[in-house]
Amino acid sequence: MRFCCRAFEYWYGMAGTRGFGAFAAEIGNTPTTFVIQHRALDNDATPPAFSPSPLSLVSDLIIQFCPWCGTKLDEFYRGHEQHIDRTGLKLL
Repeated sequence: MRFCCRAFEYWYGMAGTRGFGAFAAEIGNTPTTFVIQHRALDNDATPPAFSPSPLSLVSDLIIQFCPWCGTKLDEFYRGHEQHIDRTGLKLL
């Protein structure tokens, strides 16, 4: 798989783990959506049973351009979306 830049490739590899990740996802009948996601816990971790205040465990941000190299993502990955699809990780 060819990525638009090494940074996007790195963050794609980190998707689903604690911290930031980047990936493509299918949302309804819309074209492929590109997501930057932050997770407070690993994908398979158990959330805390109690917290004195609300916790945001997963946050998604939809993007159109690579934040590291500026590439228009839907054009660059057109026809190869299935190779970077991680729909199961999306929050949206």
